[in-house]
Amino acid sequence: MLVGSCREKEYEFTPIVDFAQPVKPGIHKWFYFSESGFEQVDKPEYAPVIQNNPWTECVRLSAAGITSDGSGNKAYGIVSGMGLLTFNKNGPELVKDISIFENRTAGNLVFVDDSPVFSVYKSSFFNETLSSEKYKNALNQHHFLIQYDERSKIFYPLLDTTNLSEEEEAEVVDFFWDGFDWTCEVKYIERGKNLCAYYKWVPNYSVTSLTPLKGSKEIRLQEIEAEDFRRTKSLEEFSKAPENLQNVLKDVSSRVYFNVEAGVAGGSSPVVYSNVENQDKVASIKGKALSCKNWTSVLFEDGTFYFQGAIKGQRVLRAGKPVVLRLPKLPDNYVYTSYVITGNTLYAGWEEELFYHTGRTGFVSVNLEDTLYSVIQ
Repeated sequence: MLVGSCREKEYEFTPIVDFAQPVKPGIHKWFYFSESGFEQVDKPEYAPVIQNNPWTECVRLSAAGITSDGSGNKAYGIVSGMGLLTFNKNGPELVKDISIFENRTAGNLVFVDDSPVFSVYKSSFFNETLSSEKYKNALNQHHFLIQYDERSKIFYPLLDTTNLSEEEEAEVVDFFWDGFDWTCEVKYIERGKNLCAYYKWVPNYSVTSLTPLKGSKEIRLQEIEAEDFRRTKSLEEFSKAPENLQNVLKDVSSRVYFNVEAGVAGGSSPVVYSNVENQDKVASIKGKALSCKNWTSVLFEDGTFYFQGAIKGQRVLRAGKPVVLRLPKLPDNYVYTSYVITGNTLYAGWEEELFYHTGRTGFVSVNLEDTLYSVIQ
């Protein structure tokens, strides 16, 4: 999720399980994000120390997802401030475009007709380039919605903020797409104050046919109340989660309170499910879930990984029962973030969290065939 302010750290880690199959040495690789791309490193703590910044201004794996089963579950990751990672049989590849990513926060990955679509914006709190005269006067640079074309490896702007709002210094800082309606939060500056407006829109045709030049005429737009937008981003009860997600986490202790952001292959915006039932309780840990036709998985921030089903070309594990894997242990103040599974490899983001700031960031690759199928029947 993209927001225009700081992330709140209101929870402490609670062990998910006391039993989990650890990743064997030698079958995972660490990578960190550098100024020019990504580099391999022995351990995350060995990555070069960098200046800590608000998370909106950091190069980090902000979102990840896979296409639908019909297109082979191609995997992508949004690297905020830098570009897009594609994960394939030859390993990860970074596709960059300065005009789209430089000095911008990127994330909110969804798939429209199996094409990756995401959003970018500039934070009014931390991004000094937002108020520069050059940027304010370049109205065609206020990007919002971007499509990545796999065949040409080109990024195409679909909509700019100006297609939604006439306010000066306006940026679309968040959106939710349910497969039909797009709801957005727009932040703008008026007389030195940060203000918000909220909109709902649907395209006249496919979203991927839009262009900023004609976008205002090709969408049906209406302003909505703040509560209408917040409702699309609100937590859902875990009892209402899809059955496959409930099944894969059925062995998690009832004493562990969690929030899980659940996405599906080739899908719309992820939905966050929570098993926190009492208002006096808060989530002790957060996680990401991803599912497709053949498997369902969840990765928690501490590296506890749940998996149910079969990776491509392999048998179903444990006769369809969930298995638990412990990813390589991270140093203190580091967490796992977004992830994908493609072929027999899991790619998971990691980052160093320092209160409201983020330090070193990167990702790890784990060979699931050598980990899961060599030790679990």
